Amino acid sequence: MRQYYHETIQESSIECRKREHWILDRSISLLSIAHKSLPNSKQAVEALFYTSRVWVVFIQDLVSEDNHLPQEVKLNLISIGLWVLKECERIRRNKSNSYQDIIDVISIVRDGLK
Repeated sequence: MRQYYHETIQESSIECRKREHWILDRSISLLSIAHKSLPNSKQAVEALFYTSRVWVVFIQDLVSEDNHLPQEVKLNLISIGLWVLKECERIRRNKSNSYQDIIDVISIVRDGLK
């Protein structure tokens, strides 16, 4: 029974990582399309909205007591998330065009999922 429970938890964790990987892939894809589009285009709005929503949810999860990642990892991911949110807002306000920077950072996070 104990082995079954452990395997179930591992599968659940693996499924969560796969889902997070897919979500970050989608964000990267939308940002890549937006980067090639005009400022304030439908593609830009969709990419920035989606990416912001993703990182707000990630940050909420990271600060939750139910999140058992090591404290240092949580703090680093929260810091990255806040930076992504800030950069999305700067692009939205036409103060930046740093799509590629956001794409690069999200790609690093995605590739680090285990």
